[in-house]
Amino acid sequence: SRPLQLFYLLGSFLWSILLIKTAILWREKQFFSTWGFPLFLLLSLFPMILKNFVLIQGKHLPLYAATACFSLKTIQVLAHIYKGRIQEYPAGECAGYLLFFPSLFLGPLNSSRQFHQTWGHVPSVSAYRRLLVRGLKELFWGILYLLFIAHILSLPLQSLESRMPESPVFCQILLYACLYGARLFFYLAGFSRIAAGCSCLLGTELKSNFQKPFLSVTIRQFWDRWQITFTDWLKEFIFCPLLKRFKKSRQFSCPLLQKCLGYLLTMGVLGVFYGITPSSLLFALYHGVVLCLWEVWETKSHLHEKWKHQPVYTFFTWIFTMLLLLFGFFILSGMFLKILFL
Repeated sequence: SRPLQLFYLLGSFLWSILLIKTAILWREKQFFSTWGFPLFLLLSLFPMILKNFVLIQGKHLPLYAATACFSLKTIQVLAHIYKGRIQEYPAGECAGYLLFFPSLFLGPLNSSRQFHQTWGHVPSVSAYRRLLVRGLKELFWGILYLLFIAHILSLPLQSLESRMPESPVFCQILLYACLYGARLFFYLAGFSRIAAGCSCLLGTELKSNFQKPFLSVTIRQFWDRWQITFTDWLKEFIFCPLLKRFKKSRQFSCPLLQKCLGYLLTMGVLGVFYGITPSSLLFALYHGVVLCLWEVWETKSHLHEKWKHQPVYTFFTWIFTMLLLLFGFFILSGMFLKILFL
């Protein structure tokens, strides 16, 4: 029910505030620098886990997106506290950062440092006029993406969903994957552009979240262009710290092995934030394996080194990347597991 969802959202917010304030109080304690910080990171995921398995089961995407956003922002602040970048965090600014609604529901993820710079800052008239124009433009495109294009793509997609599990053929699977991937893009990009527009109207700018992802010629390039702020978060707080830890460890001396393990673990975290479902976890594992294989190909293949700047090679890698992406979308949709276990 909606009252339960609102109550849960409020509880998630208060839980994040409690973790951040407690971490600031205990930041100089010996245990916080050893086992306390990892414990706080796990506790920051507690609302997401609780939502999925205990309290509110089923598809509540806006609620889950807000809960995931709280967890992402809380982990970000906790990491800055652990590194000593944040010594004090006023309750008002902390609450404002967590509740900044343009990034709360599938919008671009803003950083705590960026929010701190704009907190209490009033733009000039000329600057706000520019923000207003950009904000209205982003709102227009966001509404067009979300309410029109994504909705139109949903109609044939629903028709395919109803009949495909019984008699799947390759052409239907390919069409379904194309429609699902396109709808997902316009759905997420629509929310992101609406969020960016609202942010501009509030006097601050958010980073663009999508940069023509379907023109990517590799899977790695795709993730550099898809949900950019979330990918940047994964790089800063998961992938790069893992690589540093692997370099210090004597168990993983091979740089290629370090990167591959980093990709697999990072994409595992992505799968958790994508919904903790079999389809999302399998989607994340699939992309982790593909990233590893592409890293091996780039590092070990003489053919890649010889042809990587040739237009023909670039074209075929783009085609191959699109096929890999379509299969990934097919997994994420849940239809792959339905057909597999039918």
